[in-house]
Parts: sequence; structure tokens; C-alpha cells
Amino acid sequence: MAEHDPFVLTALHAIATLCGSLVLALAILEGRLTAEDAFALSRLDEEYQAEKWGRDAGAELRARALAAELDAAARFMRLAKG
Repeated sequence: MAEHDPFVLTALHAIATLCGSLVLALAILEGRLTAEDAFALSRLDEEYQAEKWGRDAGAELRARALAAELDAAARFMRLAKG
């Protein structure tokens, strides 16, 4: 972590918070996952529950907002890395 500047670390923190996983955030940082793929992986349980019990419009709106935030944070991180 010491090799990264505060801007990258800030984005990494935001991504880890949005995904609920430092591992997924690090995978985005290292270019092993896209933000879209990481978000999909972070929502496996929510998707399972939606398939089992049905979709909730409010939860779907929240998920889209979180995905947009994650995409913005990943874009910021890429730009900060140079």
C-alpha cells in the first residue's frame, strides 16, 4: 500500500466499501477485474435472494446507483495511477 499515493488509496477505500471487499478492490487496482465484474461478484447473495424471492424496485435502483459510484471510483483510480 505504501507505493500508492493518497488519491489511489482514497479510490481503493471507496471501492472496497462499495464492494464490501478489499480483495475485489485490489483486483480492480491490479487490473484483474473490471469494476462491472467486481460489482457483479460483490452482489452474488443479493442476486440469489432476488431470484428466490423476487426483485425489489428500490433495491434495483440502489444497486444501479452503487454500480455507477463504483465505476466512477474505478475510473478515478485509473486516472490517479497515471
